[in-house]
Amino acid sequence: MTIHQVLFPYSAIVGQEDFKLALALNLVDHSIGGVLALGDKGTGKTTIVRSLSQLMANADPDFSFVNLPIGASEDRVLGAVNLEKLINEKRQEVQKGLLTQANGGILYIDEINLLNDYLTDVLLDAAATGSYYLEREGLSLWQPSRFCLVGTMNPEEGELRPQLLDRFGLCVDIETPTALPMRKVIAKRRTLFDQDTEAFYQEFLEKEKRVQEEILSAKARVRDIETDDDLYEYACNLGIEYQVEGMRADILLIKAGKAYAALQGKNQLSQEDIDKVAPLVLRHRSKNPPKSNSGENDQSPPPEQDKNSNRDIANEHPPEKDRDEQPEKDQRDEVQHFQKQFTDQSLRFFKKKVDKTSRKGQETPANDDKIRSGPTNRPVQEIDYRQSVKNFVVKEKFEVTYKTHEARSKVAIYFLVDSSGSMARYQQISFVKGVINNTIAGNKGKHVAFATVGLINGSAQIIQAETRNTGQLLQKLEDFRTGGRTNLTHGFQQINYLLKENKNRGKHHELFILTDGRINTGSDKNIDPLEEAASYYRRHLKKIHVVKVIDMEKGFVKLGKAAELARKIKAGYQALNERN
Repeated sequence: MTIHQVLFPYSAIVGQEDFKLALALNLVDHSIGGVLALGDKGTGKTTIVRSLSQLMANADPDFSFVNLPIGASEDRVLGAVNLEKLINEKRQEVQKGLLTQANGGILYIDEINLLNDYLTDVLLDAAATGSYYLEREGLSLWQPSRFCLVGTMNPEEGELRPQLLDRFGLCVDIETPTALPMRKVIAKRRTLFDQDTEAFYQEFLEKEKRVQEEILSAKARVRDIETDDDLYEYACNLGIEYQVEGMRADILLIKAGKAYAALQGKNQLSQEDIDKVAPLVLRHRSKNPPKSNSGENDQSPPPEQDKNSNRDIANEHPPEKDRDEQPEKDQRDEVQHFQKQFTDQSLRFFKKKVDKTSRKGQETPANDDKIRSGPTNRPVQEIDYRQSVKNFVVKEKFEVTYKTHEARSKVAIYFLVDSSGSMARYQQISFVKGVINNTIAGNKGKHVAFATVGLINGSAQIIQAETRNTGQLLQKLEDFRTGGRTNLTHGFQQINYLLKENKNRGKHHELFILTDGRINTGSDKNIDPLEEAASYYRRHLKKIHVVKVIDMEKGFVKLGKAAELARKIKAGYQALNERN
């Protein structure tokens, strides 16, 4: 890993002791299987990983830190044939993928729970075996990929696939410091580091070297740590006590315990060493895991402070460094890389040839590189010019290849719930559950989020912002109070706010309006409340892909206002209480 700039020194970081310990254990023994960090954003997760990578790279220039964006293309993750060499020199040369680039270092994935299923499967194989086969245009190459996998996620945004969850050797909870002394320490060190980076780093240089030596020394002797037979029995009893599935936890208790003993300079594993690492091993495998005893939640200032500068840590990136590899940036880089390899003239020729070929087999709309799939509103299909060029060069035959949007496809489902007292709450909950289940089942491999807005007391409020945690959404919906007049215009305003707050290019939005249609209040007393709401919808929300009014009206005499609303806004309509 080449250090282009000085990063925050690892030895200057205080707090988050569980996370730092888990990372160190993995560097001592790569077979432990990585770290999953659960918790709040802005708590220094990426800073810690980058700083540790910098520290290790100072001892080993080949030590790498690779950030894998969740929207990365398959070619970028696995590797691809170098098109420039293939076309100009007629020889095949492989460009290393991110998994290979991370070999011997750290592979970091933020929001790993949003990674699509295919890349998750590849990641599982690579992490388990330390290698994978790259199959591209007639090539079949073995690629090394032995790395420390570090993933971060917010549990509120959705769960991680069980197969991948169990692959992480250790798991930690990350919490935002709440004690004033700790927060003061964080702010002060970050500020001083930003003001004079070089001077700040030099003050911690000796500590950096000591930490580096401790890790390298532990790595050299971890295999020689003696382990009594009764400690294997103790580890297995912990696995039974905490009701973990499989044997991986039992094995990792021993491995992580030995790594911890090596870091402490010991020659023999003890029960105390196993107890120290047990919370990290069992956190994500047990229904009732042991509590951490590593002191991570100790929010007092560090005991040892520099007498001259009294500097303390900031566990956060500068804003521009926090998320430097987003899916959108990944797409732009891909286009720029493509344009560098081919002249504009040859690219225009190829696009013209591909488009002409594509029109022979199927109808192509006016924007000739996009094809909609029909009334189901599935994601737009685009021609993959890069892959089509590869196929042309290798096979000398024009074959149109279309992009797979699975990695970047996003779906957002919004529920606008009329919470007046006349509504049947259990029917609302049941309907919402059904939509959630059907949406998730029909959009595997995609990022699916849900949000709920409720109408209450002549106003509206966001019950749950966009989230993948469907259990939390349903619980909040059940707890939401009812009563008062119904202002649909305000409900549409809150939906519009959510759209602006969470706008993402290419996201597919759907809106379900659960109401009895009795809209009886608005912003202007001189305008019919239903017409006012319909007018606001036509001005601000008509671009939503799918909108459906769910008629919740009961009784023998029905006013049909929900159906009228559906007609006014040109939405779909379903009478939930209609008898067959």
